[in-house]
Amino acid sequence: MHVVYDLHRFDLVDALHHRLPDRDGEWALFQSLSDRFAGQRVNLPYTHGSSRPDEAEGSGEP
Repeated sequence: MHVVYDLHRFDLVDALHHRLPDRDGEWALFQSLSDRFAGQRVNLPYTHGSSRPDEAEGSGEP
């Protein structure tokens, strides 16, 4: 499970419509997601659309 999580954690963030964190904010984001999955109320901003740089709006790519 650790390997699966390590390889696909950013796919999870994208699927949940949250912005991808920078290196410094990664731990805080995943701690907040874990708290939310455990049933706690946390403030996580929802961002509809892709958070991947290669799919950014206006890039001219499909």
